[in-house]
Amino acid sequence: MPSYTWRSIWNAKWVLHLGGLWRIGNGRSISIKEDPWLPNQNGFRIWSTCSSFDSETRVEQLIDQETIRWREDIIRQNFYHFEAEQILNIPLDQNQQEDCYYWKKSKNGECEVKKAYHLIRSQPQNHAQSSNQEHQNRFPWKLLWNTKALNCTLNFTWRLLTSSLPTRINIQKRGITSTSLCPRCWRKEETEEHIFKDCTWTQRFWFASPFNLRTERAQNHPIGAWIEELLNQIRKGERGLFLECLHAIWWGRNKLIFEDKKIDIQELVNRATLRYQEFTVMSMPTENFTAEPPPGSRSLMCWVPPEPNLFKLNVDAAISNEGANGGGAVIRNSEGEIMVAATWLFSTTSTIEAEATACLLGLNLALECCFFLFSLRRR
Repeated sequence: MPSYTWRSIWNAKWVLHLGGLWRIGNGRSISIKEDPWLPNQNGFRIWSTCSSFDSETRVEQLIDQETIRWREDIIRQNFYHFEAEQILNIPLDQNQQEDCYYWKKSKNGECEVKKAYHLIRSQPQNHAQSSNQEHQNRFPWKLLWNTKALNCTLNFTWRLLTSSLPTRINIQKRGITSTSLCPRCWRKEETEEHIFKDCTWTQRFWFASPFNLRTERAQNHPIGAWIEELLNQIRKGERGLFLECLHAIWWGRNKLIFEDKKIDIQELVNRATLRYQEFTVMSMPTENFTAEPPPGSRSLMCWVPPEPNLFKLNVDAAISNEGANGGGAVIRNSEGEIMVAATWLFSTTSTIEAEATACLLGLNLALECCFFLFSLRRR
């Protein structure tokens, strides 16, 4: 069996046919009745019956090989008037080069992903596809992106709403042979609706969650409409927890499939709750506090901690009358804990040079210790 990559390319060949047609050279490679070669025709193929031609008749039969001109009498006898005019207006290559296939929708004749995407979007869709696309287009995306939650959770929810998750039914649609049944209940196909609200396991999960939802009442709701409805009903401060619960369902599903681990429902609920609580704590603005100078210090300045998840590098230098110059650096986190500290002796001729040398050595220290997110302060 051909590889999945090759099968994907082959299944998308219809996109090339949407905008591809033959440019006439000697006409020997182009079938009059089967191939697209009329540049101004819808679909680029002839509409005339051409009963005197069969599927193997080539365009070269319409060209006088001595004068390299169209055989007007044959063309007007076999084609509709408007098609005959199109054919007679196609310029012929006097050098009789080979025919070539090109993409009419781009200026250079090559198929471009951007052009192909817009061409596909302009094509009529079937009812199921158009309904799904219509709901995606009208989903209030600001409602999702304004929800306070982890970035990975927001991205996961976006993939869920755009049918981008590799559910078993979606994998089958992409040509991969596999079972489509839900790995938890083995009764129905694993669609987005089934995974996140309709499966009996999922119904127990939502009832055990902080929201105490009864999802069996929404079995006829598309997943996007259901999520939109709940996001509007849930208090703003709890929307992130709802998205975390969705993410926990998917995480538990992957654990079951790829690691053969059955995660208890209450454990998944606790995991979602804990992740949301940790995110909420990390998102809270920290109060500005200062650390008093250590005993014996003559400095009047107080140490100000950096923002959470950042480190602060403090450097200082001094010059003595005896010529023993040196500097020091210390890196601390937002809690004031010392991560690393160092001192150096060096030879300088001025205070400014000593301070600059201390800054350089402090930055080198931070890089050597892999502290990439930090703020620098010179005392």
